[in-house]
Amino acid sequence: MCNYFTYIKSYLQYFKDKPSIPHLVVFYEDIKKDPVAEVRRLSEFLGKDYGDDFLSDVANACSFENMKKAEGTIRQSAPNNGLIEGFNFYRKR
Repeated sequence: MCNYFTYIKSYLQYFKDKPSIPHLVVFYEDIKKDPVAEVRRLSEFLGKDYGDDFLSDVANACSFENMKKAEGTIRQSAPNNGLIEGFNFYRKR
């Protein structure tokens, strides 16, 4: 069994050794610091070109706060959606 550091190190080395495989590494801290910039980076990685207003809307819609609200809505609107009873998308604080 390896620790998280070893796992990440081997993950990053794998992609360094295989530059032909497209990948994008996104860090939680970067999303918290500037979510719009990270959405823009993802958009560019996918070869898409969107305007600032759209990117800002996406970043807002995908904020942790809004995603937590959406989880409750999903559970209420589609009770047979295949989600495991008692399973949470997010760790509780």
